[in-house]
Amino acid sequence: MRFILGLAIVICFSQIPASGESSEKYRPAQMQADLKHFKHVLEYAHPDLYAHISPDEFENFFQKLLSQTASPKTVLEFYNIVLQLIAVIHDGHAQVSPSRSLLPHMYSKMLPFHSLVQNNKIFITRNVSGKNINDGSEILSINGIPAVKVIDTILMFYSGDGLCRSCMEYRLGSSYISLYYVFPLVFGIDTAYTIEVSDYKSKSVKTILVPAISYDELREREIKKYGNNLHTAGMDEMLLQKAFSIDFKDAGLYAYIKINRFFKDDFEEPATIYRSFYSDAFNQIEDKKAKNLVIDLRGNGGGIGSNAAYLVQYLTEKSFIPTTEISSMGNDEYYKSVTSESLGLDKYFQLKKTGDNKYFVTNSDSILELREFKPIWKSHFKGKIYVLIDGGTVSAAAMAAGLLKQYTNAVFVGQETGGHAGMSNGIRQLFISGDSTRMSINIPLFHSKFSINKFSGKRGVIPDYIIENSIDDIIKGRDAVLEFVVKKMTEK
Repeated sequence: MRFILGLAIVICFSQIPASGESSEKYRPAQMQADLKHFKHVLEYAHPDLYAHISPDEFENFFQKLLSQTASPKTVLEFYNIVLQLIAVIHDGHAQVSPSRSLLPHMYSKMLPFHSLVQNNKIFITRNVSGKNINDGSEILSINGIPAVKVIDTILMFYSGDGLCRSCMEYRLGSSYISLYYVFPLVFGIDTAYTIEVSDYKSKSVKTILVPAISYDELREREIKKYGNNLHTAGMDEMLLQKAFSIDFKDAGLYAYIKINRFFKDDFEEPATIYRSFYSDAFNQIEDKKAKNLVIDLRGNGGGIGSNAAYLVQYLTEKSFIPTTEISSMGNDEYYKSVTSESLGLDKYFQLKKTGDNKYFVTNSDSILELREFKPIWKSHFKGKIYVLIDGGTVSAAAMAAGLLKQYTNAVFVGQETGGHAGMSNGIRQLFISGDSTRMSINIPLFHSKFSINKFSGKRGVIPDYIIENSIDDIIKGRDAVLEFVVKKMTEK
């Protein structure tokens, strides 16, 4: 019952005007046509629509959204309605794309700072407003709206996999669904924003009017003040970071493997890249006789499932099939009724229809995670394993965490993974554009089940020790999570 009441709260916020957006408005008939079309596509094509909401709940929520379109709405107001339609299914692989008329306004008047969202609080991590606000200061309210209400409201419009809070807190502090640009979209675009802050150093409370900033200005000021803009980074900048690395720390006390993603440069890379890295890494670990291994999956946005499975081979004594099944609602012919795009599913995935009218992927030559993976005994690691996870551990990275939890004795430290431990949607996406409003949704076509028996598929991996870096840790450049693990290693 609490969940249904939570859905109803959404309705009142989409009426907030946005003074900085286009005055263009959609007519009720335009919005209703596209909203109904999006609903039809979700019900027809999404491979696991009702994982977190029942059909009746979804229908009731849709009717509430539809009732909002009884009068003309601005482009941003309708965008917010579509956001809610996608957010309510809690699928991190489903997204909303704005119309072209909205795009110029989305990144033109943003909040001038990066933030950390943690435990219903908002902290400034990088201030580029030009105002005298110390990094680490806590934002108590924005435009008079208390921080907790800001967070709870935004979570009605944006969601990740399932009901995991750590996932969305992570995303609001990242470049993916950052607070600096989603606050104006949800609460109204303006030329300046009033923030009430508790200063990090003096602890004094003050109210400051900060001017809005464009995306390009934010990047430029950030580089000038901090020397980089990795917090703002899109895919191009993300690819500048190493996909994986190994180091030996504290005089060889432990080996540290950091994996930022499970694809190196692109999805067309040779299949041997990760296997070669793991082989070299575990040879080094054996040569240096490291008795402890830390695998850092924090902030890992996923990639190719088999690249995660290759890692587990060096750490498990059991054979396993990473993905037990991958299914979709239909084949190429099935999807012709909702898209004119040539998807090319039948040939590549070698789909096979079953009695329950679902289609299953059988091409294990291309989708390697459907194969059996056996332990690799050469340089097999037999020491203590620690895995670092957080809300940014999603998709194939959450799958890796789930497999490590299932098939090894690893100790997990950090926050619940943002991705599910036992399932994921993705592999191939379907892009659907509305005919009347040119708003669009992007949804996954395939649902994967992983060989995880201990966990509900609707949750991420829960750490053995829940530890997170505080704002004080972040400002001082301290990794309290890793420090906790090192302390555990040295305990007698």
